[in-house]
Amino acid sequence: MESTDGVNLSWVNNVGQFVVPSISDGSGAYIWGAGTYGFALRSASPIGWSSTTGYYGALDTAIFRSSAGNLRVTGGTSGTTGGLTTGTLTAVALATPTITSVTPSANNAISCSYKLVAYAGDGTSTAASAAVATAVGPTNCNSMTVVWTAASNVTAYALERTGGPSNGMITAMAFPAWLNNTTNCPGGTCTYIDLGVAASGAAPTANTTGQIVTKIATPAAAADACTAGAIWSDASYIYSCTSSGAIKRGAIAAW
Repeated sequence: MESTDGVNLSWVNNVGQFVVPSISDGSGAYIWGAGTYGFALRSASPIGWSSTTGYYGALDTAIFRSSAGNLRVTGGTSGTTGGLTTGTLTAVALATPTITSVTPSANNAISCSYKLVAYAGDGTSTAASAAVATAVGPTNCNSMTVVWTAASNVTAYALERTGGPSNGMITAMAFPAWLNNTTNCPGGTCTYIDLGVAASGAAPTANTTGQIVTKIATPAAAADACTAGAIWSDASYIYSCTSSGAIKRGAIAAW
């Protein structure tokens, strides 16, 4: 396929693959193309479906990138909300990471310890790992080597120094710049060298990954119109629509 001025827009290569290197809008800005990770859309571009049998019809359903790590099913326009029907919806939680070793570069009898946190693509995180320490670290914990095994579905890691002259979060290692670097994580084994930088803030204590977030609302009555299978909640109850116009609830309390 080529444009009116003879420029190839797509073609079938010598091994039968359909190739579309990139497409731009009238201003020359790329809408999508063959990026580092294969097929890549720019941030504002949707994948949409026409309301007619022709591709040129008005969009009535689309998937948008709402923010980093998050997709939104819409009614065809960014900012609206559409419905998603699926057989099984599975939320995958990240496992709390484990530091495999902490190695000092010198023995100055300094106690240096570390915890590790893993982050999902939507910005949620695991709780911090168990602390791993050495009692013979160098001054300021400078040049301590921390090692762990990389896990699937993790987009970033962060280290907390929990024992040393300056405690708190000391670094963030994000995909792809850090995790995809074979110098940092060769063969899936990641290594970080603490340079004794100042630390601030504490690591999270709860795993917030893998959550399914439901609607927050209070129905006016048990016979309110609803869709069977719908679940929502407020500060006191979890509500479930068992059939159209039949809502049941269960009390919830602090623990």
